[in-house]
Amino acid sequence: MASAQASIVRNDQEEKEIVLAMVEKAKSIGKSDDKNVVNKHSLAQNSAVVTMNNATTGLINFNQSNDWTGSIIGGTYPVSIFSGNPGTFTHAGQPNNGSQGAVVYSGNNKQGIPCGWLLAWIAPTNNSTTTPNRVYVECGPVANYDIINWTTIKTKLDVANAYSNYFDPATQTTIAAQLTPSGSFAALGANFGAM
Repeated sequence: MASAQASIVRNDQEEKEIVLAMVEKAKSIGKSDDKNVVNKHSLAQNSAVVTMNNATTGLINFNQSNDWTGSIIGGTYPVSIFSGNPGTFTHAGQPNNGSQGAVVYSGNNKQGIPCGWLLAWIAPTNNSTTTPNRVYVECGPVANYDIINWTTIKTKLDVANAYSNYFDPATQTTIAAQLTPSGSFAALGANFGAM
């Protein structure tokens, strides 16, 4: 029954443009001489360079992460991301399975309700039509992210596309992301929002 559906998917052109801008920022970071970038001369996709935009009205904070394969390099996930600003990190992949991980940030929506935003990705070493880049997103009440069933998230991620967006009507929060190949790394751009 359609009324039992907890959330709906949105197609918002403005949000997609922000996501594409974050993808371009991730590409720029990945092509830099930054020591946090994995071997950029490799022909295989060996990492995910992630740029997340905070389009909420307040601060969002790192909540938790999960690594299926690979790990963050050069430090930690951004602890806090101020409103209107991006946060970035690089997730190095493993030779056979690439970069596969997830991150959750928490903050408040415009009504002051605590919310969470989940971003998950697969950037396989050999990106192709049979092993494509994938991204899965969701958002909602922060209590949904107190205990996460990472197996369920991975199952949803395994069938996701390279672009994903989500709108939670209960909290009026949004999230959208795109994962694009960029030579030796995948560029992942995301936008965390609240209406």
